[in-house]
Amino acid sequence: MKITRKQLRSIIRESLMEGYNSMSSASKARAAAVKRKFMKLNPTAKIGIDTREGWVTVNGQKAINMSQASGSPLSDEEMMAKMQAIEDDDANPYPAGDRLTGVPYDEMR
Repeated sequence: MKITRKQLRSIIRESLMEGYNSMSSASKARAAAVKRKFMKLNPTAKIGIDTREGWVTVNGQKAINMSQASGSPLSDEEMMAKMQAIEDDDANPYPAGDRLTGVPYDEMR
């Protein structure tokens, strides 16, 4: 059986449309629900759902892998805890530093 150029293009186009790590529709709906819950607690946070790569981002940082290849699913509370950890890190850019000057300890020497 010979594959024509047109068939090859359609196969490649289909493979590019949905990547291996894409998010399923059920995961997307669940991520949206967790996003709504988290936004009620932290209205200043910027939450994004990247369906192509399967990530939920908090303030531009990857927080939760919701792709089909990520393994076992997390509960809503576990997802919100991971998102809160990223949000707390953003609130304190120098977690191991001097809080008055804002300089990390390793740069003080």
